[in-house]
Amino acid sequence: MCELSCRKKLARRLLFDKSANDEHERSILTKLKQQCGGQFTSKMEGMVTDLTVARDHQTKFEEFVAGHPELNPGIDLAVTVLTTGFWPSYKSFDINLPSEMASFFPSSCLNYTWLALLS
Repeated sequence: MCELSCRKKLARRLLFDKSANDEHERSILTKLKQQCGGQFTSKMEGMVTDLTVARDHQTKFEEFVAGHPELNPGIDLAVTVLTTGFWPSYKSFDINLPSEMASFFPSSCLNYTWLALLS
């Protein structure tokens, strides 16, 4: 129960960008790991890694679009892909992307599930 509470609070901080920085979160997780063991913190460490990777991918995407203006979708787009097993579970539902966004993605990628995060 304590682990789930810690994961939910960490998820809020990370997803709403309320964390001081990744290194601070990793430092806290290291201390928790020493006190509670690696199994307690493994999913939380994965959450921090997910967001680090997502930021890197977003930066690369923005650089790519800047270098290829003909491919610019004409909308601000930020996508964060999260590993299901690391993050707390929330109610999910299917979404339909606006046509401006859907036309930017290959049809094989148009199966999205929106998570009502932190509801």
